[in-house]
Amino acid sequence: LSLPMSTSHSKTRPKTITFIRHGRTYANEYLSKTHRWGSPTFTDSWSLLDSPLNPTGIDQATSLKETLGSEIQVDPESTIVLVSPLTRTLETFRLSGSGGVYEGCDVKACKLLAERTYLVSDKGTELSTLVNRYGNVDFSDIDEEDW
Repeated sequence: LSLPMSTSHSKTRPKTITFIRHGRTYANEYLSKTHRWGSPTFTDSWSLLDSPLNPTGIDQATSLKETLGSEIQVDPESTIVLVSPLTRTLETFRLSGSGGVYEGCDVKACKLLAERTYLVSDKGTELSTLVNRYGNVDFSDIDEEDW
């Protein structure tokens, strides 16, 4: 979803905000079966901690790269990418935007973009691990103790 934004008093070109949802995850699969959230059979599983993309999600993110490249024009000097620090969103960004349309842009992890926090799959990976895994993302605004 891209929303062009401009104001009548702005002397610069209009801004565009693009929202991208992460691809399908192992937690999505798990929760779509007999373990539906809120059902009497629901059980949370520690195996889904910070659930990564599943093969379908990887395909979705990879194909999104082509779509983004043909539909969005980005100026790296005036663009900042905000991404949730959850693995599924970092992976979606890495596969769809990094090295593509968002090449050269500042990329910042923003805790406020993370989803709800009541399932194991919504609990994030240790910050030091994420910093090592996603070196092109700025995690400086996230406190390890708070994350």
